[in-house]
Amino acid sequence: MLRTSPIALLLSLLALATVAPTAHAQIGGPTPPTPIPWPLGCPIPSVVANDSAGILEYTPCHPIVADANGQLVFIGFCMQVLIFLPPGGVGVLSWNQTDNSGQQVPPGVYSVNGLLYDVGATDCALMPLGAPFAGARRAVHLCAPAHPDAFYVLAASGSISTGIPLGCGRTFPLDLDTLLLQSIAPSAVFTDFIGQLDAFGTTSAPAMDVPAQPSLVGVSFHLAFMTLDPTAPCGVGAICDPVLTTIR
Repeated sequence: MLRTSPIALLLSLLALATVAPTAHAQIGGPTPPTPIPWPLGCPIPSVVANDSAGILEYTPCHPIVADANGQLVFIGFCMQVLIFLPPGGVGVLSWNQTDNSGQQVPPGVYSVNGLLYDVGATDCALMPLGAPFAGARRAVHLCAPAHPDAFYVLAASGSISTGIPLGCGRTFPLDLDTLLLQSIAPSAVFTDFIGQLDAFGTTSAPAMDVPAQPSLVGVSFHLAFMTLDPTAPCGVGAICDPVLTTIR
C-alpha cells in the first residue's frame, strides 16, 4: 500500500533532479513517430474531434483494423444514429485489440482507421482524446496494463531536451520547466494530472481545459506520465514515452 501521497513522492523525486533551464512551449515540432508504440491489451481509441466553430454531424463507427500484411482483422460496425458534436466536442470509440472472433490479437503492427500502431512495443502509452482545443475540454487517455490500480503522475512540458534524472539510473522524459510545475499543481487548466489508474491500468480522467485565447492556437508541448510503485527503484513503475501535441 502506498503510504506517501503521490504529490509528496513526486516532489521528492523532483528534489533529486538536476534542474534544466526553463524552456518555452515550442511552435510546430517533429511529426510523431509511425507506427505508434502501444501496449498489448490496451484498447486503442479512435477519436472524432470537432475542431471547428460549427456543429459537426457524424455517424459513430467502430474502427476498421488490418494487420501488417493488409489483412482485415476487425471490421467495425456503424451505429444507426446521427451525432451532433458542438464546437470542441469529441466522440470516442475504441478497438479492444481483438479480432472478429473476439480473440486477443498477437503483438505486431496494425492499421486502425489508417493510423499505424505497434502493438506490444511498449508497456505504457498515452493519447490525448482530441488535440488540445482553445475554449474546450479534452481528456487524455492513459494505459499501463501491467500496473493496475497504480497511482500515476501525468505532466506537460515545453521541451524534452534532458529530462529529469530520478536518481536510480532512470529518467522522466520531460524537462523541468514552468509548464511542468503548473501541470502537476492544482489548476483549472490541467485537471486530474495526478490520480489512480483503474483495475485494468487505464484512465481517461486527466483533462486539459485550454482557455479560449487565440494566441494559444499553434502552441505545442509534450505530455508524459509515470506510475508510482513504492517497491520499485526510485518508487517509480512504468515511465511512458512523451507525446507531442498542439493546441488548435
